Amino acid sequence: MMRSAFAKLEALIDASSGKRGTASKRLLRLSDQTFSLLMENMEVAKLMYSIYYGPSQGAPFFNFDAYHLKFQDAIRKFVKEGIHQREFQKGNVEDIVWAILGAVNVTLEVQLSHPEKAIGRKGLARILNLILRGFQKEGK
Repeated sequence: MMRSAFAKLEALIDASSGKRGTASKRLLRLSDQTFSLLMENMEVAKLMYSIYYGPSQGAPFFNFDAYHLKFQDAIRKFVKEGIHQREFQKGNVEDIVWAILGAVNVTLEVQLSHPEKAIGRKGLARILNLILRGFQKEGK
């Protein structure tokens, strides 16, 4: 069950590298698709979060970190491309990655844990646009 859900995430990440568009648009698209995947697989996602954050005794091993790192690497790639293409101003790539990743992760976790407080897809896009505007070059 978890492998199937993560295979879909992996396919989204792999497909995102071949898409056209600015680094911002590609990053927003991947984040939106990841959010949609979570919504389509809510029960599986709740199970995965409870295994990951819950007590380890008795829980089946699953390498969650490998998928998290792959998602993080995709974001890093978009950030580096954005800087290289002068869409983003030069800055600490890792700081930019953590700002973006933090927004995505908090949005997903609130959706899972406190849906009554969730900001949803549009809220995630709003927050990511706000973060990305802070890194955009003047006149972009």
